[in-house]
Amino acid sequence: MTDISNTRNKKHSWIDVIRTIGAFFIILIHVSDTYLDLFKSIDLVNWISVVFWNSIPRSGVPLFIAVSGYVLLEKDDEIGKRIYNLLTPLAFWSLFYFLLALALSAKSNPDFVKQLFIKSLLGISAFAPHLWFLYMLLGLYISLPLSRLLFRHLDAKGTAMLCFACASNSLIYHMTSVWNLVTGEQVQSFYSWGLGWGNIYFGYFLLPKLIIDKKYFKIKNTHLWIAVIVSTLFVFSLTFATSLKLGYFTKIWEDPPSIFILIQTFSIILLLSRSENTIQKVFNRFITLRKIVEISSRHALGIYAIHYFFVKLIFYAIDRSTWQQQSHNFIWILIILISISVWLLSLLVSISASKNNFLRRVF
Repeated sequence: MTDISNTRNKKHSWIDVIRTIGAFFIILIHVSDTYLDLFKSIDLVNWISVVFWNSIPRSGVPLFIAVSGYVLLEKDDEIGKRIYNLLTPLAFWSLFYFLLALALSAKSNPDFVKQLFIKSLLGISAFAPHLWFLYMLLGLYISLPLSRLLFRHLDAKGTAMLCFACASNSLIYHMTSVWNLVTGEQVQSFYSWGLGWGNIYFGYFLLPKLIIDKKYFKIKNTHLWIAVIVSTLFVFSLTFATSLKLGYFTKIWEDPPSIFILIQTFSIILLLSRSENTIQKVFNRFITLRKIVEISSRHALGIYAIHYFFVKLIFYAIDRSTWQQQSHNFIWILIILISISVWLLSLLVSISASKNNFLRRVF
């Protein structure tokens, strides 16, 4: 993730835009996630708004992965140093959320400490599930020699085969998920939850630069816009309908391996990469907007790492407020307001922390 926040190229303003969008998308997901357990206690309109705000931004993590791949594949830097630079924030934030979970939960739940060590790695799944991304990114860093080799040698046919492999992998994921919905039987395997997920993230990491720089698959922008809109509508509609039928929320249509998220992510990447001149013109006209986007892009790591703390903090305050129940009547706007607040707080803290020599390495 270090490259996401520290690598900037003035010739590629669209990368800054994607990092900013990706960071806000992830915050929006985690804020709306908090309301998912209200399925049976709020009216249908508010439930639709929760599903809407949870479904639309699902390309957030894939966008980050795609940008990381785009930035790293042509570099010839030492991979060991890059891995070392990632291990510092990984260790820091794992310890931070571990201690936070320990402080907040140990008194109210005496068994929590034992559960923390037995069931989770440094408390990550207990209080900071978002840190899985840093572990996944570490795997992509380790695979960089292979990724760079493939990038230099894959031709149009090889790229098409890789696209086919990712799409096939996605369809396998959907088949096992739908089977589980229809029969109630869990269909899990080393492939579907191990190699399958690895293949998907490897595709997100490698394919965007192949398609953009080598100009494979020249799809018209109109068709890309249609792909973004249609895939997004499918994600929302299928997620809502499936959740309504089951009586609980399910994410099978909006997880990164979903074929709809694949289409949505690559369409957004292609559209923005082709809009570099337009983005530059907008930035030249609105200098403040350019500065905000560039600063947000530069602090993407800090925003990603600390935002979950602010999400928990804000909802802790809401849960203990006198207007908690009334807030359920305007969830649709509350989700956006909280997401913007979390983004601003995370950005400000990251900017402030970057003035310290040590904290600059973990934010």
